[in-house]
Amino acid sequence: MTKESSPNPGYLVPSGPKGLSPVAHTLVERGLFFVAEKQIDYAYTLISEGDKAGAVQQLRQALHLTPGNAGARYNLAQLLCEIGDFAAAIEEYREVVRVVPDDEIIHLYFGITLLMDTEDFSAAISEFREVIRIEPDNANAHSWLGEALMKSGDFQGAIAAYQESIRLVPWDIFSHLGLGQALHAAGERDGASIEFYQVLFLAKKKERDFTSYTQEIEIAQNALRDMGMSGEIN
Repeated sequence: MTKESSPNPGYLVPSGPKGLSPVAHTLVERGLFFVAEKQIDYAYTLISEGDKAGAVQQLRQALHLTPGNAGARYNLAQLLCEIGDFAAAIEEYREVVRVVPDDEIIHLYFGITLLMDTEDFSAAISEFREVIRIEPDNANAHSWLGEALMKSGDFQGAIAAYQESIRLVPWDIFSHLGLGQALHAAGERDGASIEFYQVLFLAKKKERDFTSYTQEIEIAQNALRDMGMSGEIN
């Protein structure tokens, strides 16, 4: 699924040490924040150099100094996903959504991570529904919701979610493929074949834009052939 670029959710002002005067409090906070910012900047340098493990270490150190820094925690969660540590990423996302509960991008990527790493489909479904609550016309969220519902065995719910995604973005190959699979699983053979052929049609059309959908084409073709149909279009 094509993901939209994720804006940095921004930084939150951390709570400083107890028992200090307001002026001292502010100076300590500024000092901690300055050091944390330097560590975060260095983490981005390490990422550009391919040292993701080093970047994770720098972000963790920054969060030790400024635990309320939602931006750094969000970036850490994404980085942990990139290196395959989904369990740790889930914990970071869980903390970010607690601090920033109304950011649809964070909920979307939290849901995707849950779907990728666990069989707790209900948790992923909840995150995608939260995105839709915040941004009802988020086609990505409807499509991912369809996948989560499909994996949970709710084929009718998946069909409805994929249909809504397609209503919002009619040319989304991934949603057409998912809808075809959900319809097929629900025993709706005719509707499924229409969606699988739509995948082939859209993929062929997008090849002119130098975009490859080899895997999606293969899945659609195999599904059509399993139904005794031609997996080719003119």
